[in-house]
Order: sequence, then C-alpha cells, then structure tokens
Amino acid sequence: MSWNIDDAVNKAEIRADKRREFNRQQKSFMKIIGENMASYVCVLIFVLLIGFIWTDVGISFTLTSFLTDSLISVVMFVLADICMAQIGSKAGKLDDDYINNHNEYLGLRQTVRKAGIILMDSFCDWQVEVEYEYYMKKQCKALKIKYDEYVELYSEKSLEELKALLPAAKAAKVFALNQIKRIELTPEMLLTDGKVKNGRGGIGISGEEYIEKHTTGWTHVATTVAFAIVATVPVFTLTQDVSVGRIIYTVFKLAMMTYRMYQGYSRGAKGFNTVEPRHLQAKIRYLYLYLEYLKSESQKDDVE
Repeated sequence: MSWNIDDAVNKAEIRADKRREFNRQQKSFMKIIGENMASYVCVLIFVLLIGFIWTDVGISFTLTSFLTDSLISVVMFVLADICMAQIGSKAGKLDDDYINNHNEYLGLRQTVRKAGIILMDSFCDWQVEVEYEYYMKKQCKALKIKYDEYVELYSEKSLEELKALLPAAKAAKVFALNQIKRIELTPEMLLTDGKVKNGRGGIGISGEEYIEKHTTGWTHVATTVAFAIVATVPVFTLTQDVSVGRIIYTVFKLAMMTYRMYQGYSRGAKGFNTVEPRHLQAKIRYLYLYLEYLKSESQKDDVE
C-alpha cells in the first residue's frame, strides 16, 4: 500500500513537472513570437506587396482599381512604418547612452525614495519659480530692461498699453515675454514617466512618447498616406500584358516601402538612443537637485 502511494505521488510530481515545462516552453515560444512579431509582419508586407502587384488585383485603368490599390498600399505602408519603429526601438535600447542613463536613473530614484519624498512637492514648486525668474531675468537683459522694472511696469500690461510706453517693436517683444509660462515639474514626472515638453527646463518627452507622436500623429500619418498614394500612381501607366512595366512598378513600390521602413526604424532607434537619454538626464539632474534641497532643509532645521 505504501508503494502505491509513493508511486502515485511520483506520477503526480512528474505530471506537474511536465505542466511546468510546457508552461515554460509556451512562454518562451510566445516571447520569441512577440519580440519578433514586427519583423514577421514586415516580411509579410513585402510578400503581400509583390503578390498584389503580380496578380490581377488593381492593375487596370479604372478608378475603382486605383482606389483599391491605394487603400491596400496605405494600410501596408502605415503598418510597416509602425512595425519598423518597434524594431528600431529595440535596437535603440541596446545603446550605451540609454543603458547607462537608465541604470543611473533607477539607482538614483531608489536613493531618493530612501531619503524621503515628502518634500518633493515643495521642491518642485520652488524649482519652478527659480527657473522662471532666471529665464525672465535673462530675457529682460537681452531686451535691456531691468527685471524689477519689468515686473513693476510691464508684466501685467496688454500690447496696446505697452505700445504707449515703449517703441512698437520693443513693446511686441515685451508682450511676447508676458506670455511665457512656467515649466511643469511634479513628483510624478520625476519618479515615473514625464510627458511635458519644454525647452527651458522641466522634463522632456520620453522615448516612447517621441515614437508614439512621430508614428501616430496626424502629420506623420498624412505623410505616410501621401507616400502610399504616390507609390500607387504609376498603376495608370500599366497593363496586364506589359511585364517590363510591371517589374518597374514593383521596384518603384518596393523602393518607396523600403525608404518608409528605414524612416520608421530610424525613428524607433532615435527614440531610445537620443530622446530617451535626454529625458532620463533631465530627471537625473532634478533628482540630484532634490537631494541637495533635502540637505539644505535639514541644515535649516538643525540651526533652528
């Protein structure tokens, strides 16, 4: 009886091991598929592109055929562009600048959390005002106006009121200075992904936001659609019997697709080998400033 129980236990363990191994293999297989799906789709797009050209679909002088071919081309161009951006982003994540900055940011964020983030709200508010005042003083110096004079006499004035006090050209510049907004800086932006774009300071867009903006934005989509339509226009010059023309059309369309794929790949790579490091460097700089801020506040408390 004892032997039967042990045998049953062993069989149960074997079945459990097999299930765990199956799950591991399935996860590994799905991971491989998921990581390379964009590459598979791009290869498929090339095959479909050639297939549509070398079949009777859309090769005629009719408007319906042209619109059909244009729609198919638009879908394939947009999909190829997105897939290549994903592939490029994976390559960008292997860049040394990204890896080094990302590791430094993760380590520094952990240090900041251990030091305490209770004063981070007040730090962000203080930093926003410091940056704003510094920037405005710099602009006032360029306009040859004292900052105190600007705040007292011009900062709240409309364009018409400024023209009554200053020459027209200078009044316009001062009015433009009045429209300057403060940067956005919050604890969430420093401890997670920031979304603000600001050339004066703050946290710039992340690599993922850059890729998303330049892949799904209206301007980018319109450009992709234009590429696809331009690549379809030569269909009007072809007939089913002109094999040389069909070859030329194939080469032309593949060239357009290849160029668009290259742009997508380049954009994806840039998102993480250029844009994301800058994004991380900005957060790193503010986190170091926060640690200094904590130190100065601690010294104030000691004095008191």
